[in-house]
Amino acid sequence: MAGPDGAARPWPTLAASQTVANLDGAWSVTLGERQTDTPLKSWQDLGAGSFAGTADYRMTFNPPALPEPGRRVYLDLGNVGEIARVRLNGTEFDARGWPPYVWDVTDSLKSGANSIEVQVQVPAEGGRGGGRARGAAAALGAGRAPGMFFPDAPPAVPPARGLLGPVRLIAQ
Repeated sequence: MAGPDGAARPWPTLAASQTVANLDGAWSVTLGERQTDTPLKSWQDLGAGSFAGTADYRMTFNPPALPEPGRRVYLDLGNVGEIARVRLNGTEFDARGWPPYVWDVTDSLKSGANSIEVQVQVPAEGGRGGGRARGAAAALGAGRAPGMFFPDAPPAVPPARGLLGPVRLIAQ
């Protein structure tokens, strides 16, 4: 059933999508002053656990084949540890701050070499709603007596940061 005029296209579903390309090779990652070529992993695994700011990810890829006319191609970043901005072959897409990290890239994808750039940003405040969450925790007395309620609990593990993937192109 068609939607009303001007309505956005529905997002793809995994069950109805065909993977066009997995972008799971080495990415060029710039994290502050540090640049490395690596498969996707958290900033903690790259040795930058306390980094707050913007990391740049770059890759050039060749999709094996473009889908037949009438199908749409979407970029799915998978798991991202905070805010993501995407540029594909020079076309910039709107930022996303929560899942799904999916963009319709049909009109920007081309046969042959494609250049993708992803910026992942983590605010210095510690992420989404940082100030409000800290304020609520302080109001409840959290942090004044560590281990007071659960003395045997392991220390909290910080959330993974960065472009974690899997990154892929899907067609629908």
